[in-house]
Amino acid sequence: MPLVAIVRFCTDEPVVSKLIVNDGRKSRTLTYGRDYDAVNGLPIIGMRSDTEHLVTVEAGEAEAVNLTYKTPPLPKDSAEWPTIAIKTAMTSEMQAGYTLLSVRRRVNQRQQFMTPAQIDFTVRWGMLMVLDEGGECVWYYTSNNRIAGIQQLSNGNLFFHHVDFRSIEMDMCGNIIRTFYASDRPGGEVREGIPIEAASLHHQPHQMPNGNFLAMTANAREIDNYYTSETDPDAPRATQPVVGDNFVEFTPDGEVVWNWNTFDHLDVYRWSYHLMEVYWHNRGFPKHLDWTHGNGITYDQRDDSVVASLRHQDAVLKIDKQSGEIKWILGDHQNWNSPQKEKLLRAHGEKLGGIPTG
Repeated sequence: MPLVAIVRFCTDEPVVSKLIVNDGRKSRTLTYGRDYDAVNGLPIIGMRSDTEHLVTVEAGEAEAVNLTYKTPPLPKDSAEWPTIAIKTAMTSEMQAGYTLLSVRRRVNQRQQFMTPAQIDFTVRWGMLMVLDEGGECVWYYTSNNRIAGIQQLSNGNLFFHHVDFRSIEMDMCGNIIRTFYASDRPGGEVREGIPIEAASLHHQPHQMPNGNFLAMTANAREIDNYYTSETDPDAPRATQPVVGDNFVEFTPDGEVVWNWNTFDHLDVYRWSYHLMEVYWHNRGFPKHLDWTHGNGITYDQRDDSVVASLRHQDAVLKIDKQSGEIKWILGDHQNWNSPQKEKLLRAHGEKLGGIPTG
């Protein structure tokens, strides 16, 4: 990791260690308890690029030692580094801490019009980045695959999806802790990975309070008498391969313990624009239509439910985990049929059948 330093030393017995890090603009103290073995390394996360850092090491009763370390500069190639322009930084009004984000790059073109080289440029690169309160990058990680959603786990590690249907837990020093992968993914088995019974793992992963993981997977069905046009309702129908989302909960061992399939709960004939989008064509589902296109999922511990966003249904759904029933739907009210129609949320006071709702 370019902006991470590791300090290693030996002690005769476990001690509390402190690293006082000064980059010339600010000083901070990192404290490591007796359970940290300095032989394995004490990480310094959040260093400024192209800057000499003074690190004062204090370990138990031993005399303090001063070290210096100069970080490398950030990449100069605009294809490898995004342009960051700070317009306003009201640091006094900010919450303490850093901002973690996923960075993507792409050709300024819809994917269906891209050349193979342009597709590779878009999907064969990914970045995670941490910005400080002034908008300066103090940590980053680059990958040879596009990265989707990201979450910081309760243990401090990062959990994120790759475009090739791998879900990775990585510590802040860049060490891969474990890799989950969709067992039926086009890329095949992942060495030393943990298989999840699914065709894909995509978009926003989420760790649940019980330690399991919530994720979106894709599954496909052949649908009879299905649409061949997004604009012409009278266009001839045909049997079409269609991709819909399946939500899964899986354990750290890779066992799927809960799933909710959109094909079993929603009307597959309710569609929106981008149904014919080629999103899944380059992800192992050639010629398949993109029916739901899930973008995000999370767990609501208050009532043991799952909230999921389906872009191509223009809807957010809340699902009761125990029964599998839809609790409510937030979104466009057009073209829903029963029983989903009765689940649509309405603004307070909006009339339903002439009767004001409360």
